Amino acid sequence: MSYLDIAVALENKSLTLLVGTGFSMYMTDDSAPSWVSLLVECSQRLEDDLKTFNELFVTDTQSGRIRGKFELTICAQILERELFRRGRRIREEIASIIAQRVNIGTINNDHLLFIRDFFSQNSSINVVTTNYDTLFSDYILPENNRIFAEGVPVGRDNSGLNIYHVHGSIVNPASIVLTMDDYFRFQYRDSYFSRKLYTLLQETTVVILGYSLGDFNLNQILNEAKNTKVKGRKKNDIYYITRDQIDHAIQSYYLDTYGIEVIQESDLTRFFYEISENLETARNVVEAQRNIKTAILNGEVVKDDLKSRQSFDNIINCLVNMGMHLTSDRSLSFLQMVFIHKWELTQERSAWEQYVHFANWLIDLASEVPLRNTSFKDEFLGHVYSSLRKMSRELYLGFSWQAFTAWDSRWSEMLLDNRELIIEHIDQEYFDRINCIGDIKTRHDQSMLL
Repeated sequence: MSYLDIAVALENKSLTLLVGTGFSMYMTDDSAPSWVSLLVECSQRLEDDLKTFNELFVTDTQSGRIRGKFELTICAQILERELFRRGRRIREEIASIIAQRVNIGTINNDHLLFIRDFFSQNSSINVVTTNYDTLFSDYILPENNRIFAEGVPVGRDNSGLNIYHVHGSIVNPASIVLTMDDYFRFQYRDSYFSRKLYTLLQETTVVILGYSLGDFNLNQILNEAKNTKVKGRKKNDIYYITRDQIDHAIQSYYLDTYGIEVIQESDLTRFFYEISENLETARNVVEAQRNIKTAILNGEVVKDDLKSRQSFDNIINCLVNMGMHLTSDRSLSFLQMVFIHKWELTQERSAWEQYVHFANWLIDLASEVPLRNTSFKDEFLGHVYSSLRKMSRELYLGFSWQAFTAWDSRWSEMLLDNRELIIEHIDQEYFDRINCIGDIKTRHDQSMLL
């Protein structure tokens, strides 16, 4: 179902791909250099009998992998100084290495044709990349794109694929963000690129491709986005695509901290294939979202139109735009029907995402509407009970740990009286034993003392 949500964002022209080095390596059968291999090649170009290499890097005796003895931005800073002493510029060396490693001779033609076909049909995507290469603009969609990079002229045609090189591009080597000083300047400079990056992260659905979860660039961007997040009705959806299996604890940390949902065991070929396969369904969902006003006026909604997690936000926005108070009997009666249908979706086969949606929708409502004195109070508590009894802190068959993470991490977002309403009515002994929901109540009680 996550693929459907991404496809819906694509159909709504609200999809951003955050692209890292792994994408370039996929496109070139690993010819494209990683960040550490870029710096290693720079050190080898010093021709000092590996003196600088040995000072900055170490080779693991078992895996043969090279890693920096220091943070790589510091290694880059040192290499910049050493190259400058020899009358050379590190960013021009970087551009030269990438040009040699990423070109038409190194690109996997099958991957190129497959990816080019996808983007040709879906050019409304925003591509935000920390890569320096020009894969997208020169090879994937060369005839229909606009490049945004420091010091690079922007085309006037307001169409095609928007490619944001937030850390610079080899088109203008001086723009490359590489050293510790560069990162500090980028982070604290109020530039077009930094503003655009965080706007896209907050206002669109974001899919992270080609990064490891421990990647410096990725975590620097996520931390800054978290710190600059503006609270609003729009919920930012972030997905991380990996071909590996990710430990439950790591998934839980990224979901709790950044709101990132991990889609594991999915390589890039499968990712683009699954999005394409879901586009027809996504078009139906988007059409249904456009008809929400009619559904509200008629007092009826089709269950299958509620499969996307974005549906509830669209319904709330439509009710508000129609001038209907969210506490009115008419609004709450419609929302009751929505929640009943959404719960029915959780009972379908392989519908675990629906449990997470259901929990988040209840939290969204309780974050905006005081429910104690409404006609919807008892129904709301019934839905909360249904959600809580199907969640678990740990991985247990038949229970949703992601629904638990939603309640656990977003508890404080709900209105105070709604939190107290829930606490008054849950079976405390049952949930203490099954879900450790007592932790939530304890934090709630402690917050009342502050």
